[in-house]
Amino acid sequence: AALVGDLDPSQALETASQRFRALRWTRLHPVDLETNKNVVHGGPSGPKEPLVERSEPCQLGECDVFFSHSWADEEHVPGGKYSALQAWASSFEEKEGREPLIWLDKACIDQDDIDASLACLPIFLSGTRQLLIAAGPTYSGRLWCVVEIFVFLKMGGTRDELTFLQVGEADARSQLGGFDASKAQCFLKRDREKLLAVIEAGFGD
Repeated sequence: AALVGDLDPSQALETASQRFRALRWTRLHPVDLETNKNVVHGGPSGPKEPLVERSEPCQLGECDVFFSHSWADEEHVPGGKYSALQAWASSFEEKEGREPLIWLDKACIDQDDIDASLACLPIFLSGTRQLLIAAGPTYSGRLWCVVEIFVFLKMGGTRDELTFLQVGEADARSQLGGFDASKAQCFLKRDREKLLAVIEAGFGD
């Protein structure tokens, strides 16, 4: 409720339904995961259009995974997230006979109205079938990442619906065992203050 803010629950559901998007795996390029900024010209085989324009409207419940990751991991393990995601997607295609639909922040949030889209985050998380976690070296130190796990579970997700992808040598699952919200960071200071306030509202500290 604290994430949704002042939105009426029915309004939040309607807004989230209208804004919910997904990205087909084959529309994602390695350069897309190198930075949180949109990259259009990535060489001969790179993207020719912004990532958000390569995503498509999707019904809640039809997106295969919410991709939870830390942008900061790219500095420590260049290309690691894409390689891990590529291996997972190949396994998914072999099992399901189709490419996966992925919810990725940069591809599925309206960059001109981020605050409104983030208010829909709990519904976006519940609208995906699994939480796919790129467990890189900085993952457990990013407040948004841990909040995504928390909200996914609180919105009805189960532990069996959490899938970890190893990125680099870090063991994110063991790191999460020692997670301290007061030490976790966000790219934007106002996001960190907002999320800490959400945690305090729900748990008292």
